Amino acid sequence: MNLVLQLPAYHWHNQDQYVQDSGGLYLQTEKYASGMFRNSYGDTSLFLARRWQPAENWSLFAGLANGYEQDQYAQHGLLPILGAKYTNGMFNVTLTPMWASMGVEIPIGEK
Repeated sequence: MNLVLQLPAYHWHNQDQYVQDSGGLYLQTEKYASGMFRNSYGDTSLFLARRWQPAENWSLFAGLANGYEQDQYAQHGLLPILGAKYTNGMFNVTLTPMWASMGVEIPIGEK
């Protein structure tokens, strides 16, 4: 299990509409990730995602995050999240269709 500190995200487009300091903190196991972050609108979001690791340093994720009541694509404040993550040692880069961010992963407990 890893504790992950996700640094603020960089949004690909409509940068003036989104908060750029949207970091977070979450726990990640081999198959799941769950935690909280400051979303693109500046609100607190909780998320749960399923993880797949098709290659040694790459993982894919898909899940749901809450706190998106004002987003046009959200249903009842829930927004689908998906993306890919590259990890090298303690450092990671996360890419999604809307944003990118970097993070630091701290192993806790046994692997």
